[in-house]
Amino acid sequence: MAVLLEREFPVEAGAFTTAGEASTTIKRTLKQLGVNAEVLRRVSVACYEVELNLVIHSLGGTLTLLVDPEKVTLISKDVGPGIPTKERLPFSREPGYEEDSVGLECTPSGINKHGGREHRSSSHR
Repeated sequence: MAVLLEREFPVEAGAFTTAGEASTTIKRTLKQLGVNAEVLRRVSVACYEVELNLVIHSLGGTLTLLVDPEKVTLISKDVGPGIPTKERLPFSREPGYEEDSVGLECTPSGINKHGGREHRSSSHR
């Protein structure tokens, strides 16, 4: 499927005064594209939470928005040391959880548990 829109937003670690700007721009962009209200709400909430996570818990990163006729995809990439083994949650070793992921519910089993589809951080338009 052809990508209609691709935008990357840098997110700076500790930048609390600008935290939320990428999420606001993404929400505004999706609204202008006519993305349905439920998808807009879900992507906006997820985007804001991920952006703040990048600001608070990483050494920075990027949010990438991809829009095609079938779906909206939000990709988060961070820079950081990950979670030390001794601090990982006990269930992080269960099937379906990624050990180095802070967003454990964003794994396929977590997404399926909440009624979503197994597209990484994607919502259908």
